[in-house]
Amino acid sequence: MKLYGLALVKDEADVIGQSLRHAMEFCDRIAVLDNGSSDDSFAVVEEIASENPGRVLAWGVDPQPYHRGLRSLMYGELSAELGEEDWFLQLDADEFLMEDPRPHLAAVGRRGFDQVATWQAQFQFTDVDLARWEEGLDDRDLPIEQRRRHFVVDWREGRFFRNGPGREWRGTTTNLPEWVTRAPHARLVNRHYQFRDPDQIQRRLEIRAAVRSEHAFTHVTDTEWRHHVVAASGLRIWHPGEALRPRPWRYYLRRARSMSGMG
Repeated sequence: MKLYGLALVKDEADVIGQSLRHAMEFCDRIAVLDNGSSDDSFAVVEEIASENPGRVLAWGVDPQPYHRGLRSLMYGELSAELGEEDWFLQLDADEFLMEDPRPHLAAVGRRGFDQVATWQAQFQFTDVDLARWEEGLDDRDLPIEQRRRHFVVDWREGRFFRNGPGREWRGTTTNLPEWVTRAPHARLVNRHYQFRDPDQIQRRLEIRAAVRSEHAFTHVTDTEWRHHVVAASGLRIWHPGEALRPRPWRYYLRRARSMSGMG
């Protein structure tokens, strides 16, 4: 079984190198499409691609308006390289899987499943982190897992889908092809570092607010970075090398409130 990564990047130069090197531990190939970065994101991708020819593909730069199906541009060309038993990973530049997913994918594939979701461990920028940043003690050159330790598991999302030889991914409103429908209950765990430091947070919010639509980033309504600093005391803490168990009660609470009309 092979696993290909499909990555999108936009203004993630501080973390994309770490993310790609982590994903190379289990991905046979990773294709990266830059959606119009204003920083050095694609230069980082090209450097890693030159160091790992054939493993990392610097696909190109396409500044078209963001939509959820952008990865289909890469999938359409790479799918023919793979068979029905192979898988794709929707790789975000700020995410790090907690384990090699291939044994799990092979097992669920034999049972007829064609997609796998992850619990998203959302690492936050906290009041503790802000104090360190204001004191000049934060450093983007450090591994992200050393910089951000506090997290909450309040979301799950499809990240893997089985290759469909001869099938076309046409949708623009979904992260995964419209023809993948069967997912097992068991999920993997993904570390997601969406908020890393004030400058990055502000830029992230502005980018998403600019392309917000009925299908993407509807949750982005507040673009002031200081409003996204949270109290460390209300979060769990993770140390590199430790297991990370989901305990996703916040996700189920949010879902129950949504279903009851409470928001």
